[in-house]
Amino acid sequence: MSKVIITAAISGAEVTQEMNPAVPYTVDDFVREAKSAADAGAAIIHLHARHDDGSPTQDRERFRLLIDAIRNACPEVIIQPSTGGATGMTAEERLQPTELDPEMASLDCGTMNFGGDEIFVNTENMIIEFAARMRERGIKPELECFDKSHIDMAMR
Repeated sequence: MSKVIITAAISGAEVTQEMNPAVPYTVDDFVREAKSAADAGAAIIHLHARHDDGSPTQDRERFRLLIDAIRNACPEVIIQPSTGGATGMTAEERLQPTELDPEMASLDCGTMNFGGDEIFVNTENMIIEFAARMRERGIKPELECFDKSHIDMAMR
């Protein structure tokens, strides 16, 4: 039998509890969802941070709080913060979780339409900068490819 690694994305940057009541906002919510995913077999928890009011954030200290709480409840999982953040965030905002030296982090490999008039920007220079930051800090990137051109970029 082939081995499989399951990554659970327990929160997204753009979804709300109005869309799905299971979306975690508070630290306790995040711990509950991470524990549930780990108990179901997830080896990696992909993490988009939120404030208690549900607003997305890339704040390093909020990530630290969430990562520490999840690690305490689920010491066996790899916690993979998102560097995607949410639409409209700057590159420096999006890179804040890498300052915590996680084992892994996501690396979006291209720009994409995100619905309506929103564009999620990941220029080639940004991708190279994010990859270099991860390499310098010993962080393994998860290359996130949402269309064929992103695969081409990831192969560079």
